[in-house]
Amino acid sequence: MRQSPAAFTREPRRQEAGSSTAQGLVRLVLTLVRLLHDVLERQAIRRMEAGRLTDAELDNLGAALFAQAEEIANLQRQFGFLDKDLTLELGAPEGAL
Repeated sequence: MRQSPAAFTREPRRQEAGSSTAQGLVRLVLTLVRLLHDVLERQAIRRMEAGRLTDAELDNLGAALFAQAEEIANLQRQFGFLDKDLTLELGAPEGAL
């Protein structure tokens, strides 16, 4: 006797906002966003030191990076993560990213 395909499908389980899966995903996303922010910040510093930014570009970039850092910090507080929770240990010689 053959069962219909519907017999093999299940209702997906709903995850609560505070579940470990949801918290883990939020932690991963915030860690990656913070990593990208750090990369953008370092690139901006290199461009500034090389003299490749006008004063207006430098002001805009500084304001954008500041606003981005503030939003990352807000999200970090909202979800209850400490700075140490959003680091990547990749075995890099200079330590954690």
